[in-house]
Amino acid sequence: MLDYAAWPSKRFAVTSLLLDTQNPRLPQSGGTSTQKQMIEELVTHDAVFELAKDISTQGFFPTEILLGVKDGDHVVIVEGNRRLAALKLLINPELAPQTHLEKFRRLSEAITPKSIEKVSVTLAPSRQAATPILLSRHIGTSVQAWSRPMQARFYRQLLQQGVTPDTLVQTYGVSQADLQKYVQADAVYRLACSLDFPEAVKAQVQDTRQFPLSTLERLVDLPPVSVPGAMRVWG
Repeated sequence: MLDYAAWPSKRFAVTSLLLDTQNPRLPQSGGTSTQKQMIEELVTHDAVFELAKDISTQGFFPTEILLGVKDGDHVVIVEGNRRLAALKLLINPELAPQTHLEKFRRLSEAITPKSIEKVSVTLAPSRQAATPILLSRHIGTSVQAWSRPMQARFYRQLLQQGVTPDTLVQTYGVSQADLQKYVQADAVYRLACSLDFPEAVKAQVQDTRQFPLSTLERLVDLPPVSVPGAMRVWG
């Protein structure tokens, strides 16, 4: 059992912390998003304004500790990207998409930036060590769950990072059958995202929050595949 109490917590400047490019909430567009693009995506689709509004009126609760991992000289936040985006926008509303800019400016004017310029971050020793927390929060029931495309992407990322199927089954509680379904679902969804649809249709397909992946899975009805075979599909 991991000793989470041994993980250090340190205070970092909000402006120095990075949003996670591997966040399953982000669309699978094929490229790496910039920090500003990630903020815009979260603002547009994940109620970041409402979260920032709560912080501006109630403050940033000390219980809302962010979870990060070291990446060279930087700290990437692997849990708490919506909260980090809200903090960054309260400090610098110019990061907001144009459609939300004035609203974030008004929120920013109502706070004392110094009160949120630094936040506590718990540092996990690795992404893999942080996995049980992410699974509990986003595939369990403790907070808003990821959609099925997001969940499938998360398992694929774990496998690509070298986590074995046996480890996922034995340590993280996912069944072999469900893991195969997630692998299959991710392969189907990535194929759908790669097709040359008209732009309006492509935007709907790449919307991981709303796309009915379960329906597509039933329509495709692929035969069961082994996890190693799916890894070859990913390349």
